[in-house]
Amino acid sequence: MRHTRIQVYVLVLSACAVLIPLIVVGRMRWLDRADALAAERRASAKAFERVGMSPLGPSDVIRSTLSRAWVESSADPRKSTELLDTVSEFLYWSFSSDSPTAYRAWRESYGAELQALEELANRPDGPALAWQWYFGADLPPDSDTTDIFDTLWIESRRHANGTNRLIAIAEGVDGAVIQFSTLGRDPDDEATWPGDAPPRGSDSIVGVEMWQSGTIKMGRPWWRFRHSRQDIIARFGKVEIATVGLVGEFANRERSPLIIVLFWDAVDSRWIVEHLFVSNRPAGSASSVAEL
Repeated sequence: MRHTRIQVYVLVLSACAVLIPLIVVGRMRWLDRADALAAERRASAKAFERVGMSPLGPSDVIRSTLSRAWVESSADPRKSTELLDTVSEFLYWSFSSDSPTAYRAWRESYGAELQALEELANRPDGPALAWQWYFGADLPPDSDTTDIFDTLWIESRRHANGTNRLIAIAEGVDGAVIQFSTLGRDPDDEATWPGDAPPRGSDSIVGVEMWQSGTIKMGRPWWRFRHSRQDIIARFGKVEIATVGLVGEFANRERSPLIIVLFWDAVDSRWIVEHLFVSNRPAGSASSVAEL
């Protein structure tokens, strides 16, 4: 059916009468959310400023700092000790060291392998998106996975005056929490995170909600492990999870809480760093905080 010009105008105006309020309401809701996130950051920052910090250094110094964290009392002493070893090594090779080659060597010492770029292509925050973010261009043709990893690893630490470069961590129970949980085959099973519930017996001055406040960023995963978390569940029916919550200070002098998630490889008897999350991040920061 043909419409006169006036009828077309009426149809357009009618559509606008519906769409414009929706757009305005959507915009207002987005602004409200942005304001809420900014308010969360301001409130959390005040608490984080009261947390005593210790500069990162060699892995033994980091381990000494981590040893003063609050640790869930039900933890296996041997596994707790090995957890501190692994996390201190991870923090050292990820942030204290300036060498992506050394970081890769540390990962490979656990039997991990870099996934090919083709395998990572469909990830929502894969290397191609990161390359666009940092360099405003597509990945170079015939890119080598190792070269791309190393370049992004270095660039993420340079980004925005060091907003992604960790330089210090909480030095005691007021800003460092370690918790343990078990996941089974039930897809509804969830690990215990520092922000999920008040840690039993913890003296942390960081409120429960602050561990997961504001905008949350994560480390970009690159590695295929000898035994994945799913492999362990398939073989043993369950897997042990450790979550390490640390208030951290970055090179731009802003503080944010980190949550490092590890699983226990019951075949090789070792902890594997699987995820890194950093909350309370500034608006406009890179989509990932590290090449993990």
